[in-house]
Amino acid sequence: MRRRSRMKPWWHVIRDSRFGRGATIPYLIAATRIARGDQVTASADSYQADLFTLLTEMRDEAPVRRWVAIEMCPTLETFIALRYTSPRVGMNSIQSPKGNGRALYYPKGLNLRRPDLESLHGYVWREHEDVILAGRFSREQTPGGDYEWTELAETEGREILLTISNPRSRTRFH
Repeated sequence: MRRRSRMKPWWHVIRDSRFGRGATIPYLIAATRIARGDQVTASADSYQADLFTLLTEMRDEAPVRRWVAIEMCPTLETFIALRYTSPRVGMNSIQSPKGNGRALYYPKGLNLRRPDLESLHGYVWREHEDVILAGRFSREQTPGGDYEWTELAETEGREILLTISNPRSRTRFH
């Protein structure tokens, strides 16, 4: 009998070997909705709540001796979530109130009103609101070499569920 993973679905997705470094924030929102069995299409309020939950879990519930950072991906030209095996030097952090040594890291250049989760949520939402509300959760390369936001491919829901249900065969370890 296979042991069921206790890690949050987003943790497995950001480690998916199909991605070079990590996963985009809109993709992670779609993935968490799919993992819960929800429709990907939702209201702005639902998406905002999903984003706040995602950021909170990234701050508070990464595995022991693992940290999550939100960084600009130079290839995709958008924010992605990445996992690390040590705290990030040279980045700002929002410490977990649980006192467990966990934190969510983000670039120093972000112009947040306050260095807290609510301000980071507002910033990330403003950056991605239009593509999320349009149902475009995937960042794909065009024939011309640029990247654009697209709807999830029909097969992507199955790919997400495979990554979550069988992480050892689909994710990078570190």
